[in-house]
Amino acid sequence: MVTLAGVTLIVFAIRGLLSWAVFGALFSTNPDAVKLLKDVTPGAIWGVIGANTKLFSVGQFPSEQIWRVWASLGIVLLLAALSLLAWNFSSPLKAFRKVLVWLWLLSLPAILWLLYGLPGMETVPTLRWGGFLLTVVLSVVGVVVSFPIGLMLALGRRSEVRGVPYLWMYGAGLLFIFWGVAGFPSEPVTLNIPVLFRDPPIWVVTLSPVAYALLQAIFIVGIFWSIGYFLGGNIIKAFSVAYIEMIRGVPLITVLFMAQILLPIFLPKDVEIDNLLRVTVGIILFSAAYLAENVRGGLQAIPKGQYEAAMAVGLSNAQSMRLIILPQALRLVIPAIVGQFISLFKDTSLVSIVGLLDLLKIAQVVVAQPDWLGLQRETYAFVALVYWIFSFAMSRTSQRLEKKLGVGQY
Repeated sequence: MVTLAGVTLIVFAIRGLLSWAVFGALFSTNPDAVKLLKDVTPGAIWGVIGANTKLFSVGQFPSEQIWRVWASLGIVLLLAALSLLAWNFSSPLKAFRKVLVWLWLLSLPAILWLLYGLPGMETVPTLRWGGFLLTVVLSVVGVVVSFPIGLMLALGRRSEVRGVPYLWMYGAGLLFIFWGVAGFPSEPVTLNIPVLFRDPPIWVVTLSPVAYALLQAIFIVGIFWSIGYFLGGNIIKAFSVAYIEMIRGVPLITVLFMAQILLPIFLPKDVEIDNLLRVTVGIILFSAAYLAENVRGGLQAIPKGQYEAAMAVGLSNAQSMRLIILPQALRLVIPAIVGQFISLFKDTSLVSIVGLLDLLKIAQVVVAQPDWLGLQRETYAFVALVYWIFSFAMSRTSQRLEKKLGVGQY
């Protein structure tokens, strides 16, 4: 009975969806015709999508420069076709697999440079990039750049480089350098310390120059002493752990606001960083922390015998990690890594909050147009379908890769 009820529910849901989206839908892109037929149309009005195809695709990218987008797409399709031949069929291209890998890596900066403007070409500011183009750029750059960073963080968290002697002395040296640059405190300093359950919730403390210098010394030297005492002088592990836990402890939107608002504070006044670059850096830093934990899980799943076998055949630590340990670890965590990539692709919709015209922001702009008021369902259904199609494609690709590599098979 449960199965019958479930099948019946699915049939009615599909029937209702097809009736709304296809059979009873209106596909005219003429705003005047839509206004006349809107009240008598039982289904969706897809003209809002057709009339704004360019906005959804590339945002405000100049129409006369659209050829750059087509050229970039052509580069991707060409490399995809060559890769398909090299990895799936018996062809001479098998010998060029490493070359294709490098071509894929080099194609990313080449495409970004082409979209922005090669020397002698008109520059297209990143503020005019938008729609699906911006979503893809943020996703691809985030995945490609964050993966090696996450890999290094995972290895750093498992680092056993210990025994840095008298680590607190490095803190003392840094302290003297700081005093040499900023100057030794010479006047009393007033500190406003937030305090809970106090009215006003601020504790004002005035410190003498010597007390303030002592506070600086305790803080800076204390950090280095703590690393030396609790982590055996393992600075690499300390940095990796601190970075991962700090980033994973805040939501992505917080990281984006930090990159957008706080980053310029630490830069000289005459230095301006592109808005898209700031957001991209925030996405990369956020994704790298989660990828590091995924890779670390794979490294922990490798039996100790694999490390011992690598040492027995005379491999160095770097060689054993590159040739034996990492390939197995990455193979084990393919589902988790692809899941992180899918999550990153969907999380790009958050950049609309910081002013970028991604696919979701374009949808908000479209439904605010006078000609297409009241068509939120069609617009957001289309955006959701785009996200689902590409997320589903990545998931299926991951499943095929897992099957080919025998993940989960014993």
